[in-house]
Amino acid sequence: MYKKVTIELLREVAQDAMEIANRYSRRHKTEFFFDPIIFTLLTERGFGRVRRQYPLTRLPSQQRVSRVDYYVGGYNPVLIELACRTQGGELMPRANASELKKLIRKRKARTRFLLLIDPTKRRPHKREKLKAQYKAWKPGKGNFLQLPVRVIYVRPDEAYHFKWKRR
Repeated sequence: MYKKVTIELLREVAQDAMEIANRYSRRHKTEFFFDPIIFTLLTERGFGRVRRQYPLTRLPSQQRVSRVDYYVGGYNPVLIELACRTQGGELMPRANASELKKLIRKRKARTRFLLLIDPTKRRPHKREKLKAQYKAWKPGKGNFLQLPVRVIYVRPDEAYHFKWKRR
């Protein structure tokens, strides 16, 4: 039987990925650096059929097919998008607008996660401030479905989460 993808298990996966990443001397650990580590941890932890770079249905206005970082299949599919802080503003909603738009528009997924990894030694983002910035973010014009997304912020020493949804 496969494990259900939960907030707590994703937090553990992200913190384990940062622990593994600390063994490397690479200065800037980007999303591309963490991508195979997280994929391996998700697969190894028994989350079921995990697929990387899962293609989404192309909208008529799109020039190419967009892809979500991880898709965990099953009766209740889960979408996971990954964002990683290297300099400063990579975890803000404006920098992750394309990831959020992909997540809020996919109907068939039961749960949607935006996993924000902060491996830097910089000052951590405060939960209230980050939540307020995501709450103020607007996906753009149009009358389209906007489904809720669970945003998870993870550092080696702390983690929190909140739900983004259309007001």
